Amino acid sequence: MQRYGVQVVTLVLKYRKTWVPYVITATAYLAAYVVLDRISFLHPFSEVGITPWDPSQGLTMAILLRVGLCYAPAVPLAMLLSELTVRHVMITGPAMIPIVISVIITAGGYICAGYVLLMMSRFDPYLYRLHDVVALMLVGLVSTFLVACAVVGNFVVFDLVSSHDYWLATLRSWLGDFVGILTITPALLVLTCDRPWARFGEHKRNLALPLMEIAAQLMAIGGAVWLVFGLEFPDELKLFYLLFLPTIWVA
Repeated sequence: MQRYGVQVVTLVLKYRKTWVPYVITATAYLAAYVVLDRISFLHPFSEVGITPWDPSQGLTMAILLRVGLCYAPAVPLAMLLSELTVRHVMITGPAMIPIVISVIITAGGYICAGYVLLMMSRFDPYLYRLHDVVALMLVGLVSTFLVACAVVGNFVVFDLVSSHDYWLATLRSWLGDFVGILTITPALLVLTCDRPWARFGEHKRNLALPLMEIAAQLMAIGGAVWLVFGLEFPDELKLFYLLFLPTIWVA
């Protein structure tokens, strides 16, 4: 018995350089996912909590594309943890069944999306080429739509969403997840590359164009804020998605 114990300890120490970084990264992902979900939990649709922006899904795609599909087991765990802590879903009872199904659908959909992108022979997660950006956008567009259709359909089956609101809820879920991927995933992929500053040019003379673009982006953000809140519409939240246009440009 003692011999087997020594063997287990030896294996743990042998692979320590592998599992310690894995645990640290997975834990950081879980914490960041819950934090992002909490700060974006605004104006939820119905009791299922569909929000107009879901940056946590953008974080999920970035993790899968940057460090690999080996972190796929952490994805449903993060989503379930967020449901329990942010939306305060009860861990027992029949109400938990549609939530678990929703988590399985969402996690499975985005893991498959990450797999499709990584299996593309020409896709580079560093997003150095226009081809890579377009591939990320197209796969994100399709995957978020399919996930939204399936998740909202699940809620309709369990009477958490009215069948009359199916397409409205699907549209909101689709836009929230897709905008989350467009605004968070490219930024994280670029900032975690080997030389992120190279995107601004290695020489000072190359900084003029990026700085001009940054200035234009700031002006676009200011213009969007003015349109949403400065024109005194009766319900300015209907124009909320205008704020995402300059944000997506920045990302």
